[in-house]
Amino acid sequence: MDARFAPLLAGQVDRIRVGGYTFFMQNGKLRCCLSKRPECSGDNWVMTEGRARSTTNFSGNRVHATHVKDVYEELPVWKCGFRDLGITGMSYDNFRQRVNAGCLGLDGKITDFRHFKASVGRLSLPPVMTMMTSGSTVNLWWKDDRNVPTARPTDLLHVIFVQELYPASLQRVVPLVLLPGNPPLASIRAGGWAEFTLPGGDAYHLYPFFGTADNDGFSPNEYFDFRF
Repeated sequence: MDARFAPLLAGQVDRIRVGGYTFFMQNGKLRCCLSKRPECSGDNWVMTEGRARSTTNFSGNRVHATHVKDVYEELPVWKCGFRDLGITGMSYDNFRQRVNAGCLGLDGKITDFRHFKASVGRLSLPPVMTMMTSGSTVNLWWKDDRNVPTARPTDLLHVIFVQELYPASLQRVVPLVLLPGNPPLASIRAGGWAEFTLPGGDAYHLYPFFGTADNDGFSPNEYFDFRF
């Protein structure tokens, strides 16, 4: 028998790997099975494409987390989404990182704006939402006639945006309803529209979504992109 088996037979080790198989003793008999990941051990370890992608995703998420902290401390989107969607086996921050893992580069910058998620949750998003810009002013309209428990008339509209000049940074704007002779009001689901201004001079990626009045639940986000 191959000399490599001697330590196993002598009880000095509990298993050995040879030629892609794992050998071990069970009830006094020598057993073997196919090694699940023989390429992971010792000198056989190699940096595969999948491992490189996983390393990039992990590093990018760690960098990105430093740029989104302020926004999500104010709006506990991921903490609520984690709870409401029944996610287990990880923290809510790990959940956010997993959802957006494929959308970030090694430097934490967003590389896939369209599929990036700024919000998740149990509330519903209106099936139709439209956008129009005029100068630096942005207008949003939506219509949601559904009478469902996950859509309250008092739900507040939130807007997170990303400028292409700063693709690692999430910023937030407060949408308002402006009516002649009245003070600005917060945009709510029942209102059906909102207006706000952005600095201009850049390409923007907009992620509007709704949240309960007490910030205890949120909806998935819509997505728009445009350039002033």
